[in-house]
Amino acid sequence: MEPDTCIGVDEPCSCGLNNCAAMEAFCDGPEDCGDGEVCCGTLSQNGAGYDGFVCATSCQSSGNQRIACHEQDSKCTGGDICANSQLLTNVQVCIDPATIQQ
Repeated sequence: MEPDTCIGVDEPCSCGLNNCAAMEAFCDGPEDCGDGEVCCGTLSQNGAGYDGFVCATSCQSSGNQRIACHEQDSKCTGGDICANSQLLTNVQVCIDPATIQQ
């Protein structure tokens, strides 16, 4: 497994391994976004991972997005807690503590 890598915005994301898909992550928490913005992770349609992470003024409340957070500086709302994602290592997201869906 290769470590996470930061690349230039104009450079293409790719993965040289078999059955590997690259995901663009422009943020992993609110510190990467502008004032009043949060980092939104969009779940893939099959629910097996994320399609990407981008900064936005809010995440869609339809259930297909999660706010990326850090336990020490959580931006979670509505009773959600900041916890390690079960779908993507090294990322924490806001979840309803009554569920394990992340």
